[in-house]
Amino acid sequence: MQKNFENLKDYDIEIIVISYLLKHSDLLDSYFEDINGGLFANLENLKIYEVLLSFHQSQKNISIETIKNYIPDIQSQTFKDLSSQIDQIVFSKDIFKSYLETLQELYVRRELFKITQSKNIESTSFNTSSNIKDIVLDLEKKLFDLSNFKKDNYEFKDFATVTKSSLQIVEKAFKKKGKYSGIVSGFEDLDNMLGGLQNSDLIILAGRPSMGKTALATNIAFNAAKYFSNEEEKNSVVMFSLEMSAEQIGLRILAEQAKIASDKLRKGDLNEKDSLELSNAYQEIHKLNFFFDDSP
Repeated sequence: MQKNFENLKDYDIEIIVISYLLKHSDLLDSYFEDINGGLFANLENLKIYEVLLSFHQSQKNISIETIKNYIPDIQSQTFKDLSSQIDQIVFSKDIFKSYLETLQELYVRRELFKITQSKNIESTSFNTSSNIKDIVLDLEKKLFDLSNFKKDNYEFKDFATVTKSSLQIVEKAFKKKGKYSGIVSGFEDLDNMLGGLQNSDLIILAGRPSMGKTALATNIAFNAAKYFSNEEEKNSVVMFSLEMSAEQIGLRILAEQAKIASDKLRKGDLNEKDSLELSNAYQEIHKLNFFFDDSP
């Protein structure tokens, strides 16, 4: 069924998300890269969000009564809906994240609707002052920007936001009782230097041929996959290889974990002890979220 622009808004979910943020303002820190004013299609909800964000950035407590004072013209129904939702909320990060993702999807759909409507009018009008190639290029750019709509990609960050993000890294390391804030590479000296692999890092391994670059990268990727398997928030590791096939890399990892020479594995020259070690190693690692792409 075809939907119009108004169907791409959901007042109820906006109220639920704002209620969560009012009751648990720390979510603004946890999801600061995902939440922005553009998610709120309802103007009153947008005003409430902006007041809430302003108070949070100033480290001031806020309540629903505070909002009523700062937005005196707020409709009584909005106030009632907000009060009702706050009373009903049972805190769950998973539920909040689900509602937030719904708002994000609606936002993308609204923006897509506006872009396509605008370009449709532009491309079918009799005004030929705009070159059709320019229209297509502009459309491609807008669609690309929309597909990367998270605010951290395209907005300036103020110092308060940056330092807050930095403190989260420190807090993450503190919760691990002095361990690394990043992803463990499995090489202690390297982890001590880097504090683990950080999200923003681009690390390049350079060396002459046959110096062990692929072996080192494979070990780091495998250790990262093991690290993720022990974390509460499960993540995955993907390895792209233009040199070795996925099967060759898998064989290398199995050989190392089972402590069996890889040439013995390739030849199938295994005794009973080797077979047991290989089976144990496979059982331990085969469920890791570790993926390979060896396409040319």
